[in-house]
Amino acid sequence: MAFQNSEYGDDSIKKAQNVINCFPKQWFTNLKGNKTVSHLENLCRYLVHLADTIYRNSIGGSDVEKRNSREHIKQIIKLLSSIRALDHAFTVANDHNVKELKNLSDGK
Repeated sequence: MAFQNSEYGDDSIKKAQNVINCFPKQWFTNLKGNKTVSHLENLCRYLVHLADTIYRNSIGGSDVEKRNSREHIKQIIKLLSSIRALDHAFTVANDHNVKELKNLSDGK
């Protein structure tokens, strides 16, 4: 499951979701602050990079492509929130003007 070797978009997001689903929930229950487990920092940085790349690839695209990119970025914010990487989730939301961060980070 090499993330760097997959296409940016649905495939990468699904791979990340599958990896995150394997993590025990108790890893994230008593974390203090907005940071996740330190061992997941590389995954978080990859997800932030993925959001930035998806956004850059949508520039100059059709409205449908831009809408799809925005949905992908929202999914990435949900993934970051699910592993309690709220610092990264807020950064992605601010960088890409996602106003619905509260609902996304709550998993709604």
